[in-house]
Amino acid sequence: MRKFTIVVLSLLISANVVSQTDVKDTYNVLVDNTGNISLPKEYRQNWTFLGSYFVQSAPTPTGETSHDMHTVYTQPYAVTHYRKHGNFPDGAVLIKEVNATKTEPLTTGLASYQDAPKVIFAMVKDTKSRFAGNAAWDEGWGWALFNPGDPKSQTTTWKGEGLNNCFGCHIPVKANDWVYTQGYKSVLGNSSLQSELYPSSQIRLQQNSIVFYRNPSSIGRVRTSPHNRIKPAPKMI
Repeated sequence: MRKFTIVVLSLLISANVVSQTDVKDTYNVLVDNTGNISLPKEYRQNWTFLGSYFVQSAPTPTGETSHDMHTVYTQPYAVTHYRKHGNFPDGAVLIKEVNATKTEPLTTGLASYQDAPKVIFAMVKDTKSRFAGNAAWDEGWGWALFNPGDPKSQTTTWKGEGLNNCFGCHIPVKANDWVYTQGYKSVLGNSSLQSELYPSSQIRLQQNSIVFYRNPSSIGRVRTSPHNRIKPAPKMI
């Protein structure tokens, strides 16, 4: 009986160690000594699918609009840790793929699904302030943008221009560790923090803008007016 207990205990300990290797290896495998971030391999097969957002893209010069599919993955242990502690652990990586969509009538009705890839975003959790001199790292995260087929990050500062303006897109959820988690409740658990930050009565979508009706002092550096408008619509990692 004692031998059986020891064997079971050893298996449990071993399983726990293995489950944490995906986040513990982040700074050995995915991030180099200067903070350059690489895309993980086989994350679609081996990581946990967190959720998707169906997001209206910016209008074309002729005024036409379309929608993109935002699909997000993270390591299995990052989910385990979040469900237990309510936050992402050091070394957690969030990968968001942005794809165009295609719409066509199917037997179930008019259906939209992901099509050609557009861009990939990554966030890497850093609780130890490892890269203080690297402008792509701030507020406890490393930020990266990848073009399809290019393993090199295009982000040199998280307060860059266009799609590299990570700060501008994520400032509304600064109090939620800079992550939009409302689309991941079925995986991460039903946290009330998002609804406390922005009750549904205080959020309204206008075309490609998300308009927050709130006291600007509650969002730190955003101090324009009580009707702050943040464009484009949040990346929602």
